[in-house]
Amino acid sequence: AAFLFALHTTHAVEVGDEVCITGYVLDGLCITQGFFLDAQDTNSLEFPEEHTFHCLIDPPQCVESGYQVLGPKNETTGMHCLGFRFDNTTTVVELAKTVGQKGLCTSCTNEDANAPERGWLATVKGTVSALGDGSDGVTGTPILSDFEIMDGSVGCVTEDTVPPLCMARSLEDPDDGAMGSGNEDCTQQMCSVELTPGYMLQYQVNEAEGTVTMEATFDGEAFVAVGFSTNGEMIGSEAVIGIAGENGDIPQKYNLGGKSTELVTTMPAEQQTLTDASVEVVDGQTVMKFTKILIEPNEIPVDPNVESIMLWALGSDFTLGYHRGG
Repeated sequence: AAFLFALHTTHAVEVGDEVCITGYVLDGLCITQGFFLDAQDTNSLEFPEEHTFHCLIDPPQCVESGYQVLGPKNETTGMHCLGFRFDNTTTVVELAKTVGQKGLCTSCTNEDANAPERGWLATVKGTVSALGDGSDGVTGTPILSDFEIMDGSVGCVTEDTVPPLCMARSLEDPDDGAMGSGNEDCTQQMCSVELTPGYMLQYQVNEAEGTVTMEATFDGEAFVAVGFSTNGEMIGSEAVIGIAGENGDIPQKYNLGGKSTELVTTMPAEQQTLTDASVEVVDGQTVMKFTKILIEPNEIPVDPNVESIMLWALGSDFTLGYHRGG
């Protein structure tokens, strides 16, 4: 039987983290309503490049709603995920005036004929000063202070920070529905997939035992997590989290009650049913291994014969941090 996973990413982001991301700048109103005031048939998260500077900074209701930089476009949904909010609206507006072409945008001051009229693509650097409120909307995104907004061509020196609310690609094989490469039979051998550069997941379905064996390897030293979901959102999902040096170096099962650390709680002892479970650091790599029962009472079932939505997470160290539902 094929074991299909649609994976959803999540990275730990904590207050005080320095982030860098290149994305489109949008106002909260256009994000929330799902379209632009001057192009109501255009989905704002699908085509942020069509967002005019006029719509961005001229209407007072857009200015009052605040601004944020979006994350990348999800290949499955075709939508950009929400990224990071700015804590100072005035700074964003004043800079936008100098970037956007004067004309349609009545507030803009840039008279260069080559200046953009729409689609503010920017590279943003800043410090996370507050986390989101646990929702999947505008207020669910972390807030940046001490930020710098540059032209999108500048880019980040290292990889862009992945916003907590961003989703990764769906790793479905259109030919046989199995996660992994080629036509691997994941009931007979370990299948593998790279979740993100430096983070590899291997798994094998043990049909006779009704279990799945997983091994997650991260090229670094941090907590790692693999989650199970019914809808791709963090809240209400479950996860196996491995924190080297805690719980006797044994991964634990958690309930994901929210996106703040205090709402990520370990399941009761009677539900800690993982076997052959361990998490350790070997030559600079964090390796988590476990075997999980596929269908357990009062837990999200993992059926190898139908699509199962999985989440994953990486920490910046061994301290549990803020997660996007993912």
